[in-house]
Amino acid sequence: MATLSNAAVRQVGILVLEDDPQNAGALKQILDSEGWRVRIVPDVPLLHVELKTGEYSLLIANIALIGVESPTFQVLRELASVAPEEGGRLRILFVVVPNLDAGTFKCSNQRRYELFVL
Repeated sequence: MATLSNAAVRQVGILVLEDDPQNAGALKQILDSEGWRVRIVPDVPLLHVELKTGEYSLLIANIALIGVESPTFQVLRELASVAPEEGGRLRILFVVVPNLDAGTFKCSNQRRYELFVL
């Protein structure tokens, strides 16, 4: 199994959307300690600014800050669905804040989403 070199790890940017300073700090500390290049943004407008730079390969997003029925969620789903062979380079991990139950829930539009608590 191939592993990334330390230099390659530093090249990969991880963008984290999290407004809780304690959660953001803990996540940044963990990812930094593994050599990843990490940027924390606390809100959706800053998320949009950072995404436009094209510097990130992974977005870890607190779903409570976006909402599953928002235009931002729809755009992120579309970005993540582009295959690498077709030029896609952003992967997205949506996470749920701990005070929400993990599992399936329904939105007002009757769609179901699977969410996982980290």
